[in-house]
Amino acid sequence: MSARVVIVGMGPVGATAALLLAGLGVETLVIERRRRLEPLTRAVTVDDEALRVLQAVGLGGDLPAPQMLAEEPIRFRSRTGALLLELPPRVSANGHPTVAFLHQWELEAALREGLSRRSDKVRVELGCEAVGLRHDARGVA
Repeated sequence: MSARVVIVGMGPVGATAALLLAGLGVETLVIERRRRLEPLTRAVTVDDEALRVLQAVGLGGDLPAPQMLAEEPIRFRSRTGALLLELPPRVSANGHPTVAFLHQWELEAALREGLSRRSDKVRVELGCEAVGLRHDARGVA
């Protein structure tokens, strides 16, 4: 498969971009340095718009659920403890919670599963690293 688009990195953004492109019929190659997921939490919150995008790429039912909804207000404080912002738990007009919690590696697992179902348009190369590119009249390599 030749690819119209190459995405370097299969974290949440790269994997979501690949799924969006697949939905548009664009053949895509995704290059990811890591061979397997690391069960380390980096990003832990998403908002309603991010959940809407994940639903649009077909992951609505595949998302990790146990820790999804905030039941108490989320409070952001300064170093001194002063309250900077308080977000009450609520559902937005698009039907998703305004703030939801999940482990990034669980989201990445759901995205990888989604990509495996789109192998007609997305090719994933694990254990690969982009080190440069060459552009000529035929394209980019």
